Amino acid sequence: MKKNKAGVSLFKRFLFIGFSLLLSCLLWFYVSINEKQSITLDLNGIVINYTGQESLEENNLIVTNKDAEKLNLRVSGKRLTVAKLDKENVTVVCDMRSITTPGTHYLNYTIDFGAGVNSAGIEIVSSSANYAMVTVKRLISTEIPVHASYDGDVESGYKRGAIEYSPSTIEISGPQDEVEQIEDARVVLSGSRISQTLSGDVTLELYKKDGSVFESDNILCSQNSIHVVQLVSMVKEIPLDVNLVAGAGADESNSIVTIEPASITVSGDPAILEDINKISLGTIDLSSFQENYGEEKPIVLPDDVINDTGLTTAKINVRVVGLDVTKLSVSDIRITDEPSAYSTQVITQTMDITLRGDAKQIAMVTEKDIWIEASLADVSSEGAIEVKAKVIIDNYPDIGAIGSYKVNVRLTKN
Repeated sequence: MKKNKAGVSLFKRFLFIGFSLLLSCLLWFYVSINEKQSITLDLNGIVINYTGQESLEENNLIVTNKDAEKLNLRVSGKRLTVAKLDKENVTVVCDMRSITTPGTHYLNYTIDFGAGVNSAGIEIVSSSANYAMVTVKRLISTEIPVHASYDGDVESGYKRGAIEYSPSTIEISGPQDEVEQIEDARVVLSGSRISQTLSGDVTLELYKKDGSVFESDNILCSQNSIHVVQLVSMVKEIPLDVNLVAGAGADESNSIVTIEPASITVSGDPAILEDINKISLGTIDLSSFQENYGEEKPIVLPDDVINDTGLTTAKINVRVVGLDVTKLSVSDIRITDEPSAYSTQVITQTMDITLRGDAKQIAMVTEKDIWIEASLADVSSEGAIEVKAKVIIDNYPDIGAIGSYKVNVRLTKN
């Protein structure tokens, strides 16, 4: 009984081994048949790489049209070989180095199916293009002007200044027949109502000689944008003014000042103009004249402020009113600060002076109330010298002397 069971088990084992061998043979036969079987594959949208551009440029040529940018292929071959193909690894190259003249050229292309693929085992069944057709034209370069503009407005109280940009010209290159249509390049800086300088990088547009926009992918520009600055200035009317120095009984309360023009219109940086509320024409000493003063003075503006009015000078007239004038001869001349190393002799013995002031005080003052004082503090040499002097009026504060005075003295070394 045990002997029969052992025989059955051995038989089953041999049967299993035989069945396995049969399956292996069948599988080997199936794979072998499929490996040798020819199949087809569509490879669509393969980019055509055009090379040799440098050679064209050396011959002053440029490609203006390519009839095909991509290629569709149907290939066949053994399953094992075709299975390795992937359109991302397939390279199509069209070499343009043979082109040396303008015109339409028909070029062959080469196909590389990628690493590890035996090209000999692949047959091209069909192709969307049997050759690559390119159109080539004469290449020229030229320089054209650049023009810039601003298409917005400015706020009230401001004005648009110059528009600045750089460069003022650019170089363009491309097919001769297209380049010759181009007149200039233009940029437009966009804005609304601005109150300060506006700037930005703006893309260039090419324009034809008839004023229309030129559009082509065949034109190369030395640069595609430029930096544009639209200057904006504040506009302000500012009064003209003079600084009065009180003297000889006169001050602002009894002086009438007229300036022609009374004001001017200027423009400039808002940061500068906001703090300017008047323009000074200088200083006028009221003791330097008797009743009327007139002078034309230059209008001096701070740096970077523009005089829009255009007037460079202003006429000033000052009239002193409500004061009386009298003349006296004064013989009381006093010397102060005499240098110890010198002896002083006063040459001037009497001096005529003109006084101005309140009418009541003018009527009362006499030469006894006045003396002339000259200081020798700055004198350090001998001989006859003329020194500045001042008129001192005692007890009459609202009276002063008009004009300037000098005393002649002689110094002798001790």
